Amino acid sequence: MAAYRKRNNKWNVQIRKSEYPTISKTFDHKRDAQNWAVETERQIQLGEYMPEGACKLETLWGLLEKYKIEVSIRKRGADVEVSRISKMQRHPVAFVPLHKLSSIHVTEYRDSRLKVVSGTTVKKELQIIS
Repeated sequence: MAAYRKRNNKWNVQIRKSEYPTISKTFDHKRDAQNWAVETERQIQLGEYMPEGACKLETLWGLLEKYKIEVSIRKRGADVEVSRISKMQRHPVAFVPLHKLSSIHVTEYRDSRLKVVSGTTVKKELQIIS
């Protein structure tokens, strides 16, 4: 449920839902605040809400790319790990939005990779995801 407050000629709206942090935003007009609150609550109910600024990376692909650029290049086995990440980025699981990514997706990824490569390879790939 949204709570509205007028502060310094601006409207502040707060949304509190269990299992979500408190969401707050300020608007010039009450109608804008109400529209935003209704839309945000709808997204939360549908499981589509992604907090603003929480994560600019929207998919596992983007997260893997950032890891490849910032972390992998500093490792001793960078060439091998970068190659492994590039292969992981071609798999359909890499395009799942992060807020929808679940253990089911990781399990499907593991099972499909086990049909192609050895268990050790899959273990190393899952270590990167973790």
